[in-house]
Amino acid sequence: MIKKEYQRLAGEGRKKQSIFGFTRLYLGKDHLLCVYNSAYTEDYRRFYFRDIQSIVIGINSNRERLSARFAGAALFLLLFAFWIGGYWAVFFKILACLFLLNALINWRLGPTCTCRLSTAASQEELPSLGRLKTAMKLIELIKPLISESQGTLSSEEIRMQASASKDWSSQLPR
Repeated sequence: MIKKEYQRLAGEGRKKQSIFGFTRLYLGKDHLLCVYNSAYTEDYRRFYFRDIQSIVIGINSNRERLSARFAGAALFLLLFAFWIGGYWAVFFKILACLFLLNALINWRLGPTCTCRLSTAASQEELPSLGRLKTAMKLIELIKPLISESQGTLSSEEIRMQASASKDWSSQLPR
């Protein structure tokens, strides 16, 4: 039996430039693999645990905007259905219910966020981590792997490095 080299992580997203493509994250033995898939090509980015400096998660308002758009479209369709009447009204009412259902599902999925991963060489947005719950699960999953790869600092070591950087910065010309 062949052992899988990568484990697919939850979440799927789209890059802002791509209409048809999607982005997924995979967990390797010593790295994260980000796959950008468009209609014709696939790009791969590896982020080794030893090189990851930070993962920053920022909550955004995409959930509210998308739910408002779905609800607005549903309201418009309902008004149009009442205005047009007849058999077509049933069609537009069903369509409005589908838009309302999408708004509720989107709201139920939880807050949206933007996630950025930083290394010494680059800073990359991870579109597959578009929901806060998914991003937090990933952080909890890879935090021990990063600590194992990079080691951890005690609170005393952190204080010593902070005071050393203050001493060094005071020697800079002003």
